[in-house]
Amino acid sequence: YCSPTNPCQNGGRCTSSSSTFVCDCTGTGYTGSTCADIVSTNHCASNPCQNGGSCYANSNSFTCVCRPGWMGTTCTQTTTTTAPSVSPCLSSPCKNGGDCYRNGNTFVCVCRAGWTGTTCTQTTTTTAPSVSPCLPNPCKNDGNCYTNNNSFVCVCRGGWAGATCTEATTTAAPSVSSCSSGPCKNGGRCFNSGDSYFCYCGPTNAYSGKNCEIVSSGMPSECQLSCGVGYCILTGSSLRPNACMCGSTVQPTICT
Repeated sequence: YCSPTNPCQNGGRCTSSSSTFVCDCTGTGYTGSTCADIVSTNHCASNPCQNGGSCYANSNSFTCVCRPGWMGTTCTQTTTTTAPSVSPCLSSPCKNGGDCYRNGNTFVCVCRAGWTGTTCTQTTTTTAPSVSPCLPNPCKNDGNCYTNNNSFVCVCRGGWAGATCTEATTTAAPSVSSCSSGPCKNGGRCFNSGDSYFCYCGPTNAYSGKNCEIVSSGMPSECQLSCGVGYCILTGSSLRPNACMCGSTVQPTICT
């Protein structure tokens, strides 16, 4: 299947099996079953959110969720205005399943895959990368990384905070765990994060939303391969939808 014409584009490396082929797009800047799709830029790579703000990437830009006392596009403006008694997220301004976060006296939306814009009302056709944004692990100081659509979320250990767990904090942990009430639905796993929590909805993206309460239709099924020392990824190919990731190389067979 890899000759006489290599089906892998843009310098991708082709591996044949008995019934099909798999393209390894590592290092090419492209992704997809034939390395034809440009890998989306991680707009959070330069950590544009200042003063401890958390960065969430979308297809064309990024969104900063600022710490108390800071606001603005990159959390550089101080605010001394008394917070309103009614949350700006109460009216559910984020559409199409987007999650709303308070940002000073206003709000920011973190959109689901396929949506972008201030209130998640604009569609995007950007292809999600086939390799997890948690590889290699961007979360420092033993933080745990979880995929969040095309980006990632770090759940930091005690004493650390920030988008990649690089900021030391002396803030005392809350006396009652934020996960004690069981906010994560449909089998989601709850992790304490500062004075709040984060729900990990699982690797299949079958559910989404702040509490894993939204059913995500049209998402791919869970990988079914047993990959030994590697792990299974979704290739996006109808001929071979699953493949094993063996280190930094995608293989059609089981990793040993």
